[in-house]
Amino acid sequence: MLNLTRPGKRRQERTRLRDWLIEELFIYIYNYLYISNTMQVYCNGKDKHVNDIDVDDLVRPQVVLKGDRPVGTQNRFVLTCKHCPAKVIITRKMIEDYKNNTNKGA
Repeated sequence: MLNLTRPGKRRQERTRLRDWLIEELFIYIYNYLYISNTMQVYCNGKDKHVNDIDVDDLVRPQVVLKGDRPVGTQNRFVLTCKHCPAKVIITRKMIEDYKNNTNKGA
């Protein structure tokens, strides 16, 4: 006998998968249009890998301590490359130039 009151298991799985895909697509589009603010920086290793750095993560207010007293904000960020043990060095000037170039294009 056919049960019309409750959808089948396969239909529930398809609906769940569809809802998940729609949600992921919405998050991706939202991040791409509004949040994505990444700049590409080369590492200082032998292969010069390209690293995508999220500018908003770097620009958050940070206080640098020298001894016991606060000095101010960092002028330079040193991160580890995602592909090798080399370092990626980002300066405040690089971030300011990136922000100025992206604002001119808008």
